[in-house]
Amino acid sequence: MKINQLIFTVLASLWLASHASSDQIEQQDINEIRPGITTETDLARKFGPPDTGVVDTRGNRLLHWTKLGAPPLRGYIPIIGPWLCVADVSWLDLWVQVRANGRVEHYMCKIHQR
Repeated sequence: MKINQLIFTVLASLWLASHASSDQIEQQDINEIRPGITTETDLARKFGPPDTGVVDTRGNRLLHWTKLGAPPLRGYIPIIGPWLCVADVSWLDLWVQVRANGRVEHYMCKIHQR
């Protein structure tokens, strides 16, 4: 009976972990940003509210999102998971400049690996 409970717990944890990373920014989402066409509202709908934002005197905004990458599976393996390999960390920074009219002027995306 304890084996069934352990198997259920592990499977439930993996399922929850796979759904916990749904707020990530995917490359296909970044490819859909079109300067002059995409609006700030479109960005907020797709990526959520920005982590930071700065407004200049003309009403232009610089918006910034930081999203962590999916943790490797070994992080979910009890006891031995951390020793399988060095913990890989990845995150994505997305900067978008939005004109005062609400349309994207340009954007920059950088993926960091450590």
